[in-house]
Amino acid sequence: MQLNQASQPNTATQTATEGPALEFDKKRMYIAGKVTGLPYEEVYRKFNHAANYLTTLGFTAINPIKHVPEDTPWQEAMRTCIRQLATCDGIYLLRDYHQSKGALLEHHIACAMGLTIIHEYV
Repeated sequence: MQLNQASQPNTATQTATEGPALEFDKKRMYIAGKVTGLPYEEVYRKFNHAANYLTTLGFTAINPIKHVPEDTPWQEAMRTCIRQLATCDGIYLLRDYHQSKGALLEHHIACAMGLTIIHEYV
């Protein structure tokens, strides 16, 4: 896991094994990754796995899969997701986020807002 503060370049990087030592005071962390074009079971599994992982680190995980029904049109889904992201302190980028137009948009917004950026292991 890599940890970057978008508004402060050159911030230290943490590895996943160092995770429990991180102190974030129950910050809200939004999960972003590829959804479109994948089987829903796979999407559900990877987003829930990430949410459980973030919870064990002490974060409040914001899982968009819980807020957007499977058959929601893309633009409507993104409106909901962006509203959720705006309530968060950071974003957790799944390793496939770069393959998703929506996750790239969420990453861009998180950077513009100065949110904490955490990458799933690379």
